[in-house]
Amino acid sequence: MIIKFLKILVLTLTCFFSFAQQEFAEIELIDFNTSATYGSGSSVSVHINPKGIFRMDNPSALGTDNPDNNKFVLELSDELGDFSAPTELNEVFDFYTSLINGVLPSSLISGTYKLRVRATQGLTATGGTYSEILTETDFFDVSSDSVSNYLSISSGIPSINNNFFYCYDDPDNGYSALDVTAFPVAGSLNRGLGAQTNDSGVNSGVVNFNFSKNSGSSYTAYLHDVFNAGAYSQNLIIDDVFGVASINLPIDDTDPTNPTGLPIGTYNIEIHEINSQGVSSIYSVVFLWHSNNTNLGNTTSETICLNEEVIFAIDNSTSGIARNYTGSYYSFDYGDGSAVEYYTHAEIMFDGTEIKHIYNTVSCESGQGESGSNFIIQKSLYNKFRTSDTETCNTYSVNGL
Repeated sequence: MIIKFLKILVLTLTCFFSFAQQEFAEIELIDFNTSATYGSGSSVSVHINPKGIFRMDNPSALGTDNPDNNKFVLELSDELGDFSAPTELNEVFDFYTSLINGVLPSSLISGTYKLRVRATQGLTATGGTYSEILTETDFFDVSSDSVSNYLSISSGIPSINNNFFYCYDDPDNGYSALDVTAFPVAGSLNRGLGAQTNDSGVNSGVVNFNFSKNSGSSYTAYLHDVFNAGAYSQNLIIDDVFGVASINLPIDDTDPTNPTGLPIGTYNIEIHEINSQGVSSIYSVVFLWHSNNTNLGNTTSETICLNEEVIFAIDNSTSGIARNYTGSYYSFDYGDGSAVEYYTHAEIMFDGTEIKHIYNTVSCESGQGESGSNFIIQKSLYNKFRTSDTETCNTYSVNGL
């Protein structure tokens, strides 16, 4: 018997693997400032780049502590750097994050400590099972002084819309270093191929971040480029605008006739405060500049026999999904009433992954397509973002079809 199916997505008809990523999980430690002297109550930022596949078997439970999904845990050692009984500073219930903020306990005694990021379910080479994946910092110093003043950072995005977003609900205060459960993010997740932060139509506020200074403190800022292997990592300039500290993301104007902004990427913006006692607090936010591309093609015929396997191709080059945010996931509905399948971005980017499906019912009985003769295949991209201030970033929403 013959099955016909109609694709509602742009077809590429070729399988691309030029930007393939690894399968087995690891956590690359991008940076943690171990040269700073912290105190009890100091805020801390750990910049990471999880690589490989981390478990996501229950997409609807993302953002909660669910055994079917991975979570990242920020932990503090004892004074000897031992993690036998770690102190938990924060949890991120997700399959990817480039940043974990935390606050050191107010009762912490002076000494030398370490931080550790623990992923609960990363794919390992041992039988393809999920296991804990760990990375830890070097030792850092904690003095006997304490910290009680904390940064609040806000985005310069004028208003949330279909193109640009932030996730805090209080525009006057923005993201607070004390609220470690909130993921501090702003930017755009629908940029086109070759997009830069200084493109026409991008309001200057989109690349601007602001915070109020604490009396007697000094500040520095740094941009961590997570997505492009550190190519755009650099110091940032902090300006004083009517008593408010202001940071603008960099523009390279070496060639004044062709200034260039930041390209597609995930960028962590770190602000380092040193108070009058010489004690450091560090807080960071994430700037996202990514696409919402969905490309699906088939490597088999569009007319197939019953019980024949259909293989779909994903364009994972920069022309395809490679420029999407790593914290994305995708759903595949094959249109025949079978269960919807879900894949994280890392699973799709891994060059050993093929999207396959076997149709065991005929399309003329499906009731879909023209005269009910076709299976309608749908692929959706999901991100945490919002398009208005009445929505929330706490759950994933469709960002591309």
